[in-house]
Amino acid sequence: MSYDEIKKFIYENNGIYFTKKLKEEGIDKYYINRLLNDGIIERYEPGVYLRNDIFEDELYILQQKYPRIIYSYNTALYLHHLTERTPDRYDVTVYSGYNTNHLPSNLDFHFIKKENHHLGEITLKTNYGYDVKTYDLERITCDIISSKKSNIEKEQVNKYLRKVFLENKLDSIKLIDYAKKLGCEKKVRQVIDIFI
Repeated sequence: MSYDEIKKFIYENNGIYFTKKLKEEGIDKYYINRLLNDGIIERYEPGVYLRNDIFEDELYILQQKYPRIIYSYNTALYLHHLTERTPDRYDVTVYSGYNTNHLPSNLDFHFIKKENHHLGEITLKTNYGYDVKTYDLERITCDIISSKKSNIEKEQVNKYLRKVFLENKLDSIKLIDYAKKLGCEKKVRQVIDIFI
């Protein structure tokens, strides 16, 4: 691939690049350094480069580096545009037994049985237009209702629950199905009784 073809590739793609992906495209260290020196890309952190005309998208970058994390709780509410607060820490769900020692310190971990890890997983766009994995509203609702250690403020939980129940944003059959699988059916039914 010529240098002009490499520049074309850089400008035609999403703007966030990982060394591994660049090497897969045939762009070796020499060309990475040339792109850096020419100001076409900049180093965000080791192994991660940004095109010079885009903003960093930490949510996307984290999930590309650690594909087993799924955004949940506060971060999921943020991705669904159901909270005004931009998270300074990110809530992520991983399966029980997953080694989190190598993950960044700005993550709050929630652990789930491996068979339920992908239950309710969907893809949403970040504010910068990148796809990330999070949970649907039914899964978020189950997690919030059943969690004993959620860092979501009680006022925000009540506001969220009022909104999703009173505006009929939930599929009640799916919600109960998830609740059964997650072992929180009784708690979920109690909340449903309050709002219906």
